[in-house]
Amino acid sequence: MGRLYSEALPRLQNLFPVNHQFKWQYWSPPVDMVESTNGPARLMRLINVARSMKTPELTAMLPLLFYLGAQLSVDELLDGAPRVDGTIERLQPHDARICINGRASLVSANSFATRCFRPRTQSLIPGCSTQYECYTALATMVSDALKEDFFASSDPLRDLTVWFEKRNLRWHLCKPCAEHILKNHRDARTAIWVGLPTILCLDNEPNSGV
Repeated sequence: MGRLYSEALPRLQNLFPVNHQFKWQYWSPPVDMVESTNGPARLMRLINVARSMKTPELTAMLPLLFYLGAQLSVDELLDGAPRVDGTIERLQPHDARICINGRASLVSANSFATRCFRPRTQSLIPGCSTQYECYTALATMVSDALKEDFFASSDPLRDLTVWFEKRNLRWHLCKPCAEHILKNHRDARTAIWVGLPTILCLDNEPNSGV
């Protein structure tokens, strides 16, 4: 077991980095664990293993594991998910509740992460010489975003830089305002990354080690 754990741990740490110095902005979540046929079962298995083994390395991954768990459907969280062999992987009831409640908390965190895109003067640089044009451009951009559940997402760590830059090719915020908005977006996502244990109520668990 010790050898298998030592061999598997580096790969898991690449998938679920926990070092706050890690350039996490370039992290791509393993979406196959949410979207593929047997992905949810694999994710639940990792959570169950981390809970049962209680090693510091696996416990430190729990915030990201529960972050992904919160993207699963309520049916999967309550009823379990099929493994490759057709059997069902289930979370412990307490952990299923963390994922279900965490979804609402992550939607709230997403509101914080996307506040910089809201059409208001505080979203623009102070003293912008084209404030009206930039405000109008941002309002139009956000009007399109409302059709995409932009502010109701439970995935606040997603990087919206490309989304913003693509639309700004059409609506033309000035460069200083565009850079200001994207910096605020990066800062908000960083705060969420660091604060995941609190957002998901993991830091209140006795002896959790998170």
